[in-house]
Order: sequence, then C-alpha cells, then structure tokens
Amino acid sequence: MKSQKLAKLKAMIFSNIPLKILAVIISFIAWIVITNISDPSKKVTIDNVVVSMKNYSSLSDKGYAHESISGYVSVEVKGPKSVVESLDETDFEAYVDFDDFDMESDKHSVDIKVKCKDKEVSKHIKILTSKNKDNSISVYKKVDKEIPIDIIFSGNLDSGYVVGDYGISRNIVVVSGMDNVVNKIKSASISLDLSTIDEKVSKEIVEKIAIDFYDADGNVVNMNNVETSLKEVTFHMDIFQEKWISVNYTVEGTPAEGYHKLGESPNLTTIKVVAPDFSAGTKIVLPKGTINIDGATDEKEFKLDLKKYLPEGYTITSSIKELVVKVDIEKYISKVIDIPVAKIKIAGLNNNYQYEITTVDNRNVLSVTINGYEDEIGALTLEDINPSIDISNKAPGTYGITVSLTVPEEGTVATTYTVKVVVSEKNVDEPSTTDISEVSITE
Repeated sequence: MKSQKLAKLKAMIFSNIPLKILAVIISFIAWIVITNISDPSKKVTIDNVVVSMKNYSSLSDKGYAHESISGYVSVEVKGPKSVVESLDETDFEAYVDFDDFDMESDKHSVDIKVKCKDKEVSKHIKILTSKNKDNSISVYKKVDKEIPIDIIFSGNLDSGYVVGDYGISRNIVVVSGMDNVVNKIKSASISLDLSTIDEKVSKEIVEKIAIDFYDADGNVVNMNNVETSLKEVTFHMDIFQEKWISVNYTVEGTPAEGYHKLGESPNLTTIKVVAPDFSAGTKIVLPKGTINIDGATDEKEFKLDLKKYLPEGYTITSSIKELVVKVDIEKYISKVIDIPVAKIKIAGLNNNYQYEITTVDNRNVLSVTINGYEDEIGALTLEDINPSIDISNKAPGTYGITVSLTVPEEGTVATTYTVKVVVSEKNVDEPSTTDISEVSITE
C-alpha cells in the first residue's frame, strides 16, 4: 500500500518538470516585478562619512608614514528605495587599517574600506564605491631631516635707522614624514619686511614668525604630510639710530729744543655710529694728553681705537674704527747761501754817476746764513732769497748799503749783510747814458 503511495508521489514530483521550472521562473519574475513596483531599487550617495584610522602605530613601527586625507568620504550604495533613502552618514563606517599594509608589495598605499554598521541593513544594500578622490592612502618610507632656519629681510628701514643685533629662538627645525615630500625640502626660512616696521624711535622688535619651507627651485613645499618640530620661532631685533659724529682731539706737548711741530694729518674727522639715542652727544672728545709730542725729534704717529672713547651704548658702523694721527716734527737748521756780488740786483741807478760795488771785506762772494725749519729753508736757492740793494739818491761818495733778502715766514737771517758802494761822477767824455751793465763791481 505504502509503495503505491510513494510511487504516486514520485510521479507527481517528477512529472511535467519543464512546466514546473517555468512556473518557478515566472513566479520569481513576478515577485521581482511586484517588488520593484512596490519598493523599487535605487542608488543613493551618502556624503560626509568620517574616515578613521586603525593600527597607525603598526605603520609607524615599520618606519613608514602616510599622506593626509580630508577625513571624510562619500559613499554610493544601492538597495530598496525604502531602505537606502533612510540611510545617512552615521550608518556607515569608513576606515583605513594599516595592518593591511604590506612592505613587500609594490603597492605603496592602503585602501579605504567602507561598511554599513547595521548588519541587517547590509543584507539588503550593496556598497558600490567610495567616491572620494582616491580610494586609498599613499604610504611612503618615513624619514627625518634637520634643516637650518635662515632669516630673509626685505624692504628698508627709514633713513637714519639701521638693524642692530638680531636672532631667532631656534635655528634648526626637524621635519619628519614621507620621504617623497621630505626629500623635496631644501631650505627653511622666516621672512621680515623691514618697511612695515615703524622705527621712528630706536627699539627692540620681538615677534613670532612662521617658518616656510622651500624646494630647490625656491617654491613653497606643501607641508600637509610632514610633521615639524617647530611651526614658528621667536625673532628679536634691535633697531638703532645712525649718525655721523665728529672726532675731536688736541695735539699737546713741545718738541725737543731745535725742533717744531710742522702740522698733523688725521685719517678721519668723523665716524658713523649707531645708538639707542644720542643724548650723550654727537662727538667724541679724546682726553687731554692722549696725543702728546713732548721731546719729539721726528715724525710721530698715534693709533687710537675709537671704541675706547665712545659713550655708552654707541657702536661704530664705519669700516674704519681706528684714528691715526701723524704729527710732522721738523728740525731748526742754519743754511749758508753764497751770493756772488755780481748777482745782487741794484735799484736807483743815476745815469750821471758811476758805481763800484765790493764786499766790505773785499771778497767776491757774500756768504749769508739763514736760520729756519728744514721744511721751509732746506731747499732755498739764490733765486729764492732774491738779494738786492737800493742806491737811490746817493751822491758821490762811499757807502755801506744793506742787502735786502727774501726769506720764508718762519726763517730768519743770522745778521745784517752790507756791501761797499763807491759813487763817483762820470767822465764828461763818456756817453751820458748809463745802464746796469756799466756798473763796475770790484771783486
């Protein structure tokens, strides 16, 4: 009995198989049609899904660093309209798991993964893609680099003001990050535009200035993926007034006997200095006795470091900071110049008389001694002293006439020098005209 029932059941199940399969397909299609009509499938984009990072320490421990990301991604999902339209960014989790990074792989990145937090909802939807710019985060070898910090000035201070001492709180910055970025950094600097500083009075400038980083071509490097030990440094700078001030000194003392001071020649009379203010004056006065020529017999040179004589707070900015004074010392000498009596010039000749000129002691040369300083009389010649006599209004007779000499202002003639002049009437038979060539000079 049972075998008959089982045979009938098998006959029912396996009879008309194609029709039964067709019925199932039609039923499935009908279900899909009915479902799509009542709750159709739809694609939606969910924005602002927060990206978190997992196991970052494992990446750092391996000596790698990652590029920065915006922190948010957009996700495209597909599913029943009734489901996907109820979703928002809080229903999803986006993350990067750095445990997934394989150092041996040629792929230098880690994928951003997205999942629905609700397991039941996730059965009815499909995450098609995360629509951020990149679906992965680049990973590179992490390196550290020390870079000196330069100070770059631009612009100028107002006239009469200068930059004094300046510096920064730290002069080295350490950058750490992906080697592809760090290796681009060739320099670091802070910049200050001097023209923006109001320096109507001397003062100290203290301010915090951000550090900029540059590549080999001078372009600013994007530091988003780099950590730095410093973001800014404290800059300090003194601003001073600058002026030319006079240098005053006195040459004191008396040279040795027989010598005198001819003059002095300093290498400078003013120097340029800076100071917080000029309340202490605008000149340097060297103390008495600083330059002393007592007993000098030759040129003396005095070299003086002017820094020692500056008022407090003053600093020399001229290239020459040493006063050099040369004092010329000349000896008092006597010089003998022989004057042939024939070379003495004669004024006041009378054409009616004849003249005979000799030296007092009947020599043909008059020896003249002139005293003075070597620089003035050392090179004197006969022409320089210009010897002459005047015999105007001399009647016949014998006369001693003083010879006139021209000497330098500081020179003196040792004594008075005279010549003997004999004046007599001319012979009537002689021509009436007489000139200097007819004067008889007895040697």
